Amino acid sequence: MLIDANEVDAGKTVDADLCIIGSGAAGLTMAQAFLREGVSVLVLEGGGLVADASSHALYLSIRNLGRDYPQLYASRLRYFGGTTNHWGGHCVPLRGINFERLPWSPYTGWPFSLADLQPYYRRAEDLLGLDRASVDPETVASLLGERLFPFDKTCLQTQVSRYHAVRFGERFRADMERSENVTVMLNANAVSIDSHQDGSRVEGISVKTLEGSAFSVRAKAYVLAAGGIENPRLLLASRSVHREGLGNANDIVGRFFMEHIWYPSGEIVPADPGHLMKLYTEEIPTGEIAYRAHLVLPEEVVKKAQIPDFRCEIAADRILPHGEAVRSARLLRDSVENGEWPDHLGTHVLNIIRDPGAVVSAMSGGHLKGYRLLNNVEQAPNPQSRIALSDEKDVLGVPIATIDWRLSDVDERGIRFAHQCIAREVGRSGIGRMLVDLPDNEAEILPGANGDYHHIGTTRMHDNPRLGVVDKDCKVHGLANLFVAGSSVFPTGGFANPTFTIVALAIRLGDHIKMLLEAEG
Repeated sequence: MLIDANEVDAGKTVDADLCIIGSGAAGLTMAQAFLREGVSVLVLEGGGLVADASSHALYLSIRNLGRDYPQLYASRLRYFGGTTNHWGGHCVPLRGINFERLPWSPYTGWPFSLADLQPYYRRAEDLLGLDRASVDPETVASLLGERLFPFDKTCLQTQVSRYHAVRFGERFRADMERSENVTVMLNANAVSIDSHQDGSRVEGISVKTLEGSAFSVRAKAYVLAAGGIENPRLLLASRSVHREGLGNANDIVGRFFMEHIWYPSGEIVPADPGHLMKLYTEEIPTGEIAYRAHLVLPEEVVKKAQIPDFRCEIAADRILPHGEAVRSARLLRDSVENGEWPDHLGTHVLNIIRDPGAVVSAMSGGHLKGYRLLNNVEQAPNPQSRIALSDEKDVLGVPIATIDWRLSDVDERGIRFAHQCIAREVGRSGIGRMLVDLPDNEAEILPGANGDYHHIGTTRMHDNPRLGVVDKDCKVHGLANLFVAGSSVFPTGGFANPTFTIVALAIRLGDHIKMLLEAEG
């Protein structure tokens, strides 16, 4: 069922077997896993069913201390379904190398392998409505009647992603409304995770609403699934027993803030601009699922070069024709769409007849000038890149978060090396030439680079509590019944957009908590 936290009596204690904080990809995946399980589940969502300015304003106050990280307020959505409400639907799994401990890169390595996660990726496909069809590049290209770049696969590879933009709030709302054991509480802002006085377990969650109500939630197990900024913020702010914050005995909470570095740089000029490599430049739909290809470095090349994992999207850089014929055609098109005829119709028709080639070119997107590389690459784990707390508090009394996003030399070196590989393959294969336009001797690493708003690593997973906040089961070190879900637990990000892996890990965590609750009876 869905209820409003403003209708809960002030001072009341709400009981459940499992409390989940957050209703985004991780939170609602876990809630779905417990439908009809005989376990009472309470999902706390800070917003309502639709976007609300007063609720979203709680995200506007974050302080940027380091590298410029623009439009952070737009990267998170605070209502039912969370940030999946503007998710692009990009689904691709991590690669084997992303789970490995890499000798040249400190802090890499997951406490389990890709093989261990594969069964949960398959279940994530089912939950997200993805088909089980092959993502082998040759198979997909043949299916779609498209061409692939003829690159040497030992040097440069094509990787195919599936796209299916599931809005979790829309997809799963009816299930939540009909459920007898899962309750979603809207407008319920978790402001503190309250631990037992001996610090060994969580005893409750303090909840407030923007209308002034306050109450608590008591459960057997708790899952923090509020995103890569709010997860560490709430852990750090919960200091009633642990003065340094929960899970933070070794000063790890909030550190290792990572992104996928978005950096447009590099241009491929094709020898034959007459044929657009469509599979690389747009999402091609087949039913509900769309496919798009990207360029990646083979795992062995990444290892040999000792760089972060690399992927780039490709955008078609076009020259759009202009002139009287094109202007007349566009005016005629717009007028017809509006149900009217333009003035001087005969003049416009004559203009089009005089230069029909320009009109055809313009309406088909113009002439291909080249392919622009849109790099979306892994950031190396960096403990100095972090989320922390300021001395200021928001209207609910929770300390405001600060963000200090930092890149390192290896991040730039990785992109530079990858572009050199691409340039060699472009030339060797005869498809054209590539302009490598990374600037040298800049004061800032990768000037102008931004993130993809994938907030990764701030409650990282490691079985050693000196190196991680949660263990391999996503349980917070030192607390018996507190777990964390989402990309904040990723030790590394790879080049893969995180949501597909977030869902797989949430399914895995759901199985683990089911076993724990069953054991408790």
